[in-house]
Amino acid sequence: MPATPTVFRGIRSNDYQSRPFRAYKQYTITNASTSVTQYNAIYTGNRVDVNDTAAVYPLNSDGTNQHTVWDTIDHRYYRYPYDPARSHELTNRSTARKHLNVSASIVSIPYLDVGERIKPGSVSITATPVNTSITLRDDSNGNLRDPLIDTSSFASSSRNVFYMSFNDEFRRFPSGLGTYTTGNFKYILNGTEHTDASIQGVKLIDGVTATNTSASIGNAAEFPDNTYIRIPHNDLFNKLQRCDDWTLSFWHRDRVGVSDSNLLSFIINKHGVTRERYITDNGTFDYRDLNITGTNESNLYFQRPEFWKTRTPIALYIKHEIAESQKRLIYIASDGTQTSVISGSFANDGQWHHMCIRNSASICELFIDTVASAYSSSLPNNNTATSADIMIGAENPEADPWGGQSTIYGLAEMRLYDYAVSNANIQSLANRHFLSASCLQTNVVGNVFYRNGHAVVSTPLPRYNSGSGFFGNTWSMTYKGQHTIYENEVLVRVPADQLNVSMNPSATYRPSTGEDNACNTDSVANSKLTPGELRKPMFVSGSVYPYITTIGLYNDNGEMLAVGKLASPVQKRDDVDMNFIVRWDY
Repeated sequence: MPATPTVFRGIRSNDYQSRPFRAYKQYTITNASTSVTQYNAIYTGNRVDVNDTAAVYPLNSDGTNQHTVWDTIDHRYYRYPYDPARSHELTNRSTARKHLNVSASIVSIPYLDVGERIKPGSVSITATPVNTSITLRDDSNGNLRDPLIDTSSFASSSRNVFYMSFNDEFRRFPSGLGTYTTGNFKYILNGTEHTDASIQGVKLIDGVTATNTSASIGNAAEFPDNTYIRIPHNDLFNKLQRCDDWTLSFWHRDRVGVSDSNLLSFIINKHGVTRERYITDNGTFDYRDLNITGTNESNLYFQRPEFWKTRTPIALYIKHEIAESQKRLIYIASDGTQTSVISGSFANDGQWHHMCIRNSASICELFIDTVASAYSSSLPNNNTATSADIMIGAENPEADPWGGQSTIYGLAEMRLYDYAVSNANIQSLANRHFLSASCLQTNVVGNVFYRNGHAVVSTPLPRYNSGSGFFGNTWSMTYKGQHTIYENEVLVRVPADQLNVSMNPSATYRPSTGEDNACNTDSVANSKLTPGELRKPMFVSGSVYPYITTIGLYNDNGEMLAVGKLASPVQKRDDVDMNFIVRWDY
């Protein structure tokens, strides 16, 4: 009978394994690369009507509307920066810092030049936006950092218990600048964002001017007469006691040329007004403002108000000296009976000045532009805590009880630390240099969105957003694209008693049909016959063993899925089991 060889054998499910691993390919792109697209983005709070042919919008080189690009990138990543349901990437607040400024520069890399995603930590960008070479590096958390900004002297961000910035407030106004007629204001308290501060009549203006340029660093606030930001009472501000270590840092710019000694520019105080709960005429509870100020101007020491039976941990204001060339910053703390006063002079030049108050080892010092004042003092021995709200700007939301003019020309980047910062920290807080400004206390100037292939540079620092944008001139970017490769492995088991018949056509023959009347069946005679359905005796008797050269993998329908070729033929033995491992990658 014809021999029917067995050619298929099942594979056990546990004999198949698939192991994925990541491979990375190095890429380099430049401003001359045709596969990538560079965009500039500019904020506008006005409606962008692309059908209005009369409207003139700033356009990118490919014709895209820069306002639309800003809205797109804002909606995709920054409008709700740490909400996983509303932001595509980098939603871990503890590792990623995301801020979209009024302008941004973007590089969009297509999928074929990225792969599955950009490898975290592999991005390096070198550009010359303002005739100065800038190199940014990815920190593996999606932040693009500038190593020229020295972070070693930063004050501790974890101990920054109060932070008030105006750099994100441009979103309130169509043109990016405007006046708060009323509403709430956002601030950070103990690392948590609060929006319960009321703001009245404050103007949003250009921020601190960077040195060596006229460009501004972000935004600041201007406080005309009797305008204010009012923060509800919090015990945090009552911890500015004699035995506590703490530091208050902010930027201030006053009006130039003012010489009226009756004018007071209030910066911050905690003594003027509080919220009182009371019973209305119909028996319900409500709240009203209660003026608790107890001051007059009878004491002319530094021409300052004196506190009578009023406690305050902080009353900070500017006194306009009679001499036009000088103004005086005055800090007061009072326990109701004892008043401590510290002051320092600065030039009446209408420029931005960094101011810092530091209490350490029961000694309170005042620094103006990193220079310590000649005056220092111990704070009152008794408790200065009060239930008053924190007023920034006007002392009282109703009117100025001192009869002076409550005007702060500019205020920016106010921080309160629960420890005494070092002199190096003060230098860092006061650094507004065009190239290495650390006054924002961050060296993050943009983000890399790994899965989407976007690199965004956007920061209030003017070095990165002047001219035609960060990517507007010569630039290059290196990164690694991630590709997942799956290594598949199948263990092919060949028992000793199976698959022992060769499938080579030369091992078969077709019986004689008259051409060979001798009816020989020996190998010599049969070798002259054509292949057929019978096996030659040498392959049946075991005198000749088959060799394995190819292993095919098939599905249940007998369709070939993969084929493996052995480097050299392997003899199939019938006395031992044999195993083969087939591997392939994709």
